[in-house]
Amino acid sequence: MGIICYINRMRKIFVGILIVVLFYFGYISFGKNVLISKNKKISKPTFVLPTAGLQRIEKKKSIFVPDWNLNGETIIDNSNNRWIYFGSDEKKVQFVEALKGKELWYTEKVNNVNELTSLRVNEFEANNFKGVVLDLEISELPTEQLKLQINDGVYKFYKKAKEKNLQMAIALYGDLFYRKRPYDLGVLKDYSDEVMVMAYDFHKSYGEPGPNFPYNGRETYGYDFKMMIDDYLKFIPQEKLTIIFGMYGYDWLVDENKKPIRPAKAMTLNEVNKNFINKCAWNNCVVKRDTVSTENEINYIYSIIKDSVGYMDMHIVWSEDEQSVAAKSNYLKEKGIGSIGYWAWGYF
Repeated sequence: MGIICYINRMRKIFVGILIVVLFYFGYISFGKNVLISKNKKISKPTFVLPTAGLQRIEKKKSIFVPDWNLNGETIIDNSNNRWIYFGSDEKKVQFVEALKGKELWYTEKVNNVNELTSLRVNEFEANNFKGVVLDLEISELPTEQLKLQINDGVYKFYKKAKEKNLQMAIALYGDLFYRKRPYDLGVLKDYSDEVMVMAYDFHKSYGEPGPNFPYNGRETYGYDFKMMIDDYLKFIPQEKLTIIFGMYGYDWLVDENKKPIRPAKAMTLNEVNKNFINKCAWNNCVVKRDTVSTENEINYIYSIIKDSVGYMDMHIVWSEDEQSVAAKSNYLKEKGIGSIGYWAWGYF
C-alpha cells in the first residue's frame, strides 16, 4: 500500500508540473500572438463582392458590331457564338432586331473616371442583352489614387450589372503592362466575369509604322503578343480570358527615312485586300509577310501630277489578317485560352 500511495503521489506531482509547463508555454505563445496582432497592420478588403459570384466563360468566338456598320440589313453569320454591340443608343434596337435568337452583349466605352462613375443599366439593356463589356480606355497617368478610383467605379458598375442579372466583362489594352496603364489587375479580375484583351493598336496611328500587335519581336519592338499573354496569365486564369484581334491596319505616309509625316489612316482588312493584296495598282508596290510579327507589311508609292508637277508619296501599311490571327490563335491554344473575338464585323 505504501508503494502504491507513493506512486499516486508522484503521479499527481508530475501531472501538476506538466500543467504548469503547458500553461507557461501556452501563455508565452498567446502573448506573442497578442503582440503580433497589435503590431501587425491588417488590410481588410475595400469591397465586398456580390453574392452572384464569378462565372467562368466557355470557349467561344465573339465579334463586335460597330453602329457605323449597321445599315438596316439582316446580319447572317453562324460562325460567331456572341455578338457585341458598340456605339450609340440610337441603333441598339436595330442591333437587337437584326440578331434575334443570338447571344447579345453591348459595350460601355469609358474614357475617364467621371464617365465610369455615371454609368447606369437601363431596363432595355437588362431585357435584351446577356452581358455588358466595360471598355476601359482611360489613359491618364497611373497614380495610385487613379487606380483606386477605377477599382471603385468598376466594382459599383459590376454590382449594378449583377442586380440586373447581366454578366460583365472588362476590356483592357493589350499594351497594359508595356505602357504601364492605370489598372490594378489583382483587384479588377474579381470585379468581372471575364477579361477581354484588345490585342491590337500596339503601333498607334500617331506613332511610327509597325505591326498591329507583333506575334514575336520583343527585341525589335520592346514587347510582343507572346509576352502580353504571359503577363496577363500571371493575374487572370486562362478560362477567364478572351483575346480580341483587330482586323484592320494603318497606312502611314512617310519620308525617305520611313518616318511618319502625319497620322496614319485606318483601313479595314477588306480595304487592305482590295487595294493591295488582291491587286496593287500603285507604283513600286511590295507586299510581304513579315515572319517575325506574322502580319503583312506593304510598301508603295502614290504618284500624282498637279499643275504639271509630279509628286511621289511613299507609304507603309501594316495589317492583321486571318493568317496572322491563326498563328496567334495557335499560341493561345498552347496556353489553354479558347475564347477569342474580333474587332469588328464588316471589317473582313
